[in-house]
Amino acid sequence: MNNLIDGTITDFDEGDLVNGTVVKIEHDEVLVDIGFKSEGVIPVRELSIRKDANPADIVALGDPIEALVLQKEDKDGRLVLSKKRAEYERAWNRIEEKFNSGENVEGEVIEVVKGGLILDIGLRGFLPASLVDLRRVKDLTSYMGTRIEARVIEMDRNRNNVVLSRRVVLEEARKEERAEILSKLKPGKRLRLVAEPHNPADPNAVAIYRKDVKLGYIPRDQNDLAAQLLRFGHDGVLECRILKVDKKAETWNQVRVGLYMTDKVKGD
Repeated sequence: MNNLIDGTITDFDEGDLVNGTVVKIEHDEVLVDIGFKSEGVIPVRELSIRKDANPADIVALGDPIEALVLQKEDKDGRLVLSKKRAEYERAWNRIEEKFNSGENVEGEVIEVVKGGLILDIGLRGFLPASLVDLRRVKDLTSYMGTRIEARVIEMDRNRNNVVLSRRVVLEEARKEERAEILSKLKPGKRLRLVAEPHNPADPNAVAIYRKDVKLGYIPRDQNDLAAQLLRFGHDGVLECRILKVDKKAETWNQVRVGLYMTDKVKGD
């Protein structure tokens, strides 16, 4: 794309980036002087990636602005511009560099949608619910308006899709703490561990945690018992005995535990 600003613009194409100045703000659009024969108009929907944005909260009179040309002339003869899409072009390149280098991105949570969160990272980044934290989050609304550091794990320009993970950032930060916990766990040791269903589609898949660090799973032959104990309370804490510690195994399955059989399901 070309920046075509040089005094008065006489030649540019749809899809070009142009620079201008905000000259008027209305409730549903913003007028911009780009040095063309007529002022450009930015509809409110093209101002920001945030829904229901108030133009007065985004720009002020006299602000310099970069916009992408959507239409040189619409049915009303107006030059139609988009600030949102100009920012998207800039942001995509920046985010793509971070994706390729493995750097983190940071943005504000602007929406709670089905299956996750939408972050403003210069464009709309989708953070799946399963990747928001180290453990399953029941109420995502508590994240609205907060700033989150995450890693870009997938980008698709054709679908305008950017997928994020906060969990991978948290897992890296927990590596030292995890190593310290594992160093103190020995087969036969008995301790209380936090347990919770790992997969909502399979309530009998139970993961165990120590200080919010995921260590592994309850053995399958005790999953039913663990699931029953959790359903009947126990505040998510189960008495366990360490069966095996394998630091060479996959991170999510380095610790094998068994349940204390002194735990009884209510009613038994």
